[in-house]
Amino acid sequence: MAEQVNQNPVLPPSNIPSGADPEATTQLIASHRKKSNMGIGIALLLAVLFFILLSIGEQSPEWSTRTSDPLINGLPILLVFIIIISTILWYWGLYHYAKSKGQSGWAALLGLLNFIGLLVLILLPNKLKNQQNHTI
Repeated sequence: MAEQVNQNPVLPPSNIPSGADPEATTQLIASHRKKSNMGIGIALLLAVLFFILLSIGEQSPEWSTRTSDPLINGLPILLVFIIIISTILWYWGLYHYAKSKGQSGWAALLGLLNFIGLLVLILLPNKLKNQQNHTI
């Protein structure tokens, strides 16, 4: 009797080598998940800090004029720095979240759509779900 050949074999995603140890694969996924939680979480906390500092600055009468107060003078620079760091962490976290689902790292560009992009990334299928139950 002829053996049946699986017409749709489960192929490993590009970030997991063929024949990889299942335990190593699980550790890789956990590492990506940890990095994504850290990056996205810190980016969101920095966004909250940005809006708090922005509201403090706008309430200050010295906001639009030069003053001797170093906090008010340095606030615009600090706000720009927070935006840059938050953006870098946002995309870094989305990259690792996409990798933890077996998606391409390019899926992190969905972050350009902000929270809608994050929602789309969450709704993308987890390509590694089946592989956690099977040996690669």
